[in-house]
Amino acid sequence: MSTPPTTGGPPNRMAIGLNVTIAAAAALALVVGVNFIAYRQYVRFDFTSMGMYSLSPQTRQVLDDLDTPHEIVGIFVEDTEPAIRLGELLQEYDVRSDNLTLTRINPVIDAVRFDTFLARMEARYADKLDPARTTLRQSIDRVQAGWASVIPILIELRDALDAGSVSGRLNQVVTVLPQISSAWEQSSSSWNDQLDQALPAVGQIVRTMQRQLEEINTQTLAAAQSILDDAGSNSTLPGAVRDAALRAAAAIDTLRVDLQNTTDQLAAINGLEDYNQLVDDLVGRECVIVLADDKARVIARDAMITPETFTDDSQRESEYRFQAEEKITGALISLSLDQRPLAVFVSYDPRPVIGPRGSHEHVASRLRSADFQLETWNPMGQMSPMGGMAPAGPPPTPEPGQPAVWVVLPAPPPDPRNPMSNPAAAKQQVAAILAERLAAGDGALLMTSTDPGARFGTSDPIAELAAEWGIDPLLEQIILAEVRVNERQTQATTMHDLRDWPDDHPVSKALAGLPGVMIQASPLQLVDPAPEETPETDTPAPTTTTWALAHATSPRMWATAEAAAAGSLEQMAFDPEQAADTFTVAAAAERPAAGRLILIADPIFASDDITTYGMTILGPAQGFPDTAIYPANAELFVNSVYWLSGMDHLIAASSRTQRVARVGAISDETYMAYQFGLLLGLPLIILATGLGVYFSRRAG
Repeated sequence: MSTPPTTGGPPNRMAIGLNVTIAAAAALALVVGVNFIAYRQYVRFDFTSMGMYSLSPQTRQVLDDLDTPHEIVGIFVEDTEPAIRLGELLQEYDVRSDNLTLTRINPVIDAVRFDTFLARMEARYADKLDPARTTLRQSIDRVQAGWASVIPILIELRDALDAGSVSGRLNQVVTVLPQISSAWEQSSSSWNDQLDQALPAVGQIVRTMQRQLEEINTQTLAAAQSILDDAGSNSTLPGAVRDAALRAAAAIDTLRVDLQNTTDQLAAINGLEDYNQLVDDLVGRECVIVLADDKARVIARDAMITPETFTDDSQRESEYRFQAEEKITGALISLSLDQRPLAVFVSYDPRPVIGPRGSHEHVASRLRSADFQLETWNPMGQMSPMGGMAPAGPPPTPEPGQPAVWVVLPAPPPDPRNPMSNPAAAKQQVAAILAERLAAGDGALLMTSTDPGARFGTSDPIAELAAEWGIDPLLEQIILAEVRVNERQTQATTMHDLRDWPDDHPVSKALAGLPGVMIQASPLQLVDPAPEETPETDTPAPTTTTWALAHATSPRMWATAEAAAAGSLEQMAFDPEQAADTFTVAAAAERPAAGRLILIADPIFASDDITTYGMTILGPAQGFPDTAIYPANAELFVNSVYWLSGMDHLIAASSRTQRVARVGAISDETYMAYQFGLLLGLPLIILATGLGVYFSRRAG
């Protein structure tokens, strides 16, 4: 019987060592490769329900639309949590777009890089900055030369006065003018030093020189020349004094001509508006600079990170309004515009609409961030400084080719005690202007309020204009919903939460998941009439396309014209005959080769009372200081203005919505399903997997 050969034996140490070496090399190569890929491909996942560490849809859209090189330069010290977050935000911008580069400079430790950046910025404006530098130096030298010709004659006059023992105003002249000359020499030295530096403050130097030259020429030298002329013709003075006074007066006259010519030459320095603004914003500040071609926008750190203060006595940690993304994206938008769009707020109220105390300042500030030109117009006149009403001026006129949007706030009801306050004539004027501007391609954002007079046939020109565009507001009605006060009692309310937004229009589609509210809404009817034949040309009238932008929905909801007569909502009961599951409260309309129109049937939906509600009352345990309870209201307004001005590519949820949880609350049924799924489903899956493995092995 033969014995099978043995295959065992002592292990081969060389083979083992080779295997270990190969495995170690493979592991090292894997680690190096993963780190190399991770370094070149920056990826970060944001699993927060609010998307706190992600760019907003609007920012992503703006970055995706960049078709020319842009640069963001961050000049700040990352010494606090908000500053660190700002640095991370800039990194997200850099990663998102191939047409954007990021440069981060710490001005404290990167002095060389900061100086290099300043030199690079100066080179951007060299074609206009260098001539301005030359003009300023020539102006300084010309004035210095003029003083140099005057001072020796003043010294001769002073000596003559001393010799003749003459006192009075001539002594003041020979004392004051050399002092002014010396002060000018010191200022000139300082200006020359500034002009030698990178990014000199040309605008500030020009303004200072012009002011000083004006004061010296029209005040000091004019008075001195008059005194010297009088002295030259005064026969009671010694001849040497009169002669020196006349020669000094002639020299000062020549100097004044030189100063006036210098002032005119300084006024001719132009084309440096963007440069001067850049220097004014940049000097001495931590900031973010957005660059594109020959334009630049500077955003101060204080404008992006604002400390939040609380007036109560609670021990709250330091909080900040972090608005960096809104400001930076707004700068990118402004750089992409060939012409600033115009937004005109039309109000019948003498109180301000925009500005520090304006009723709509929050949404106005959002438009300013996107570089909109904002104007106001009151067709009933403005409040005069004496307290009365001044006559209304003409409405603002858009520049040729300038996109324009007319934001028309609702008119107050007539006051029987003050017949002069009746807005009927003003509304007719506004409607006529809107019809003309819409035909010219402008946009109109109309806000309406309920009008009890509509029940009795009172016409509203703004509502009639909207009806011509297929949106008919039923101003005599107000939408009510039944809410439960307690287990046994219900009550009517005019307040309607909005969460379900139509997705067939870009404005409403961008609001998906955001909460909004209407406080005093009237129902809208959308009409899509067939084109009619016009008798003059027998051609079809332009077709109007309409969309619903917002719906009020509630199980027990109705529209009624009886609310005003009832006097109290507590007396209003659910009316099934006027009930509906849904009422349209906002709508849009568009005509080919004409403008666009949006009507929102709530008078205060975009006021600061609504758009900022919650921004100052939420604490750390409830939310963030820059988060509104109803962010959809401001988003609806801003995106409507974008659409009306033809800036459709900017319509998206902004950074203000990033702190709004779009993951809705889990219902009780869903919670129970998850609970049973984890308690029963997971063990069953494990058991089934084990049984499958067991029977598979037995079969094998």
